[in-house]
Amino acid sequence: MEQVQASIVSLMRDGGASNEPAFALTDGSGKFTFKDVPVGRYTIRVERKNFVGPEINEAYTTGVVKNIAVEKDKTTSTEMFLPTA
Repeated sequence: MEQVQASIVSLMRDGGASNEPAFALTDGSGKFTFKDVPVGRYTIRVERKNFVGPEINEAYTTGVVKNIAVEKDKTTSTEMFLPTA
């Protein structure tokens, strides 16, 4: 597994009124930040050019996905890794 450097990260609220995702880019160490995220449940997706992930429902994914919960007055952290061949 490797850190997700030079990757696009999307954050989408689960079941929210507006399902417009927010986007961020990872830095050289694979870190990313979203600021002022309202409380709720979200899906984070990390994608990188030329990455082909596991096969799901007869289609190959282009990244990794994780569900998170954002709580009031707390910092939410997560780690995500892209598998290597």
